[in-house]
Amino acid sequence: EVIAAGDQVKRKKPAPDVFDLALERLALPAAVCVALEDSTNGLESALGAGLPTLVTRSVYTREQSFPGALQVIDGLEELGDGTQILAAIRALHKAAGGAT
Repeated sequence: EVIAAGDQVKRKKPAPDVFDLALERLALPAAVCVALEDSTNGLESALGAGLPTLVTRSVYTREQSFPGALQVIDGLEELGDGTQILAAIRALHKAAGGAT
């Protein structure tokens, strides 16, 4: 289990620092991971760390643009239920050329 938070890094989003910290603590390359974000600052941060990113819009970010996202959805339920969500995220990652 890894926790990386904004108060643990020098620069806040949209800088990639928090994602870089999480990847370091996980000892994983970005290519085998997927970030879940809900704002343009979060997307920019994740992409800056090299992470493919799925965006779930919120009521506050519905009008924002998300260039570079794997996919933009209104909620994870759009991908299915429980195991279907994970399978859908893995398929998005694979389609984008992500490593397994």
